[in-house]
Amino acid sequence: MEERNTQEIDLIELYQRIVLYFYKKRWHLMLYITLGLILGVLYYWKNSSIKDTHYLLEANNAPKELIYNVVEKFQYDIKTSQLEQIAENLKIELSDIINIKKISIDTTGMVFKLTIKSTSDSSVSYFANHMVDYINSLPYIKKQFKQKQLRTQALIDQIDKEIKKIDQFQSLYLSEKENSQITINQIDGSHSEKIKLFMQKQELQESIDHPQTISLINQKNKLVEKDKSLLLTLVISMLVSIVFALVVFFIQYSIGLIKKG
Repeated sequence: MEERNTQEIDLIELYQRIVLYFYKKRWHLMLYITLGLILGVLYYWKNSSIKDTHYLLEANNAPKELIYNVVEKFQYDIKTSQLEQIAENLKIELSDIINIKKISIDTTGMVFKLTIKSTSDSSVSYFANHMVDYINSLPYIKKQFKQKQLRTQALIDQIDKEIKKIDQFQSLYLSEKENSQITINQIDGSHSEKIKLFMQKQELQESIDHPQTISLINQKNKLVEKDKSLLLTLVISMLVSIVFALVVFFIQYSIGLIKKG
């Protein structure tokens, strides 16, 4: 019984010492809380004007999984602060991506929706275009586009044959104009058909001369309100500061007891 009372007295004495120790450290605790609140305000101020920039990506039959995985890899590098890796891959300066906070892509529709969150939109377009260039430079995409070029060139060759037939048809009319059974309406129709074929050929040739499997086709900026209020940010900062301070004080107190013992 006496031993039990002695243990209780020891616990009470230990509790009193701990309380007294923390009381003596109250100004240090206030300092930790103040620093925590200052950091909370700075964090909120730095992240209070996040902007969403929305792009539409024309994928031109590029595989959704590949584009999604590339964007997710860049997002992982941003989340883990591996910005140097992104800058190296995209061949851009670190200052061009320092304001990029998050990127995501929705590949559910026919046209992909790319969203870039940033604290400044000054270099977002530059970043987005270089990211698209990076995707277009991937071996699989380049191989796919090469196959598309071959198919396009085959269509151009077919159009050239059709144009040649029209030229022969018109030449026949001119050489046998008086005795020809070809009517003026047929000639006019051949001219119209030839113009259409030339326009089709020009569009196809454009896709070969300016190769781009994936391209940005739209952009829209939007200022996004912060999910967390300033008050909530400060409360969280204060609680974290208190917990951190108590852990530090407890470690210091424990070290002091060990040294005394």
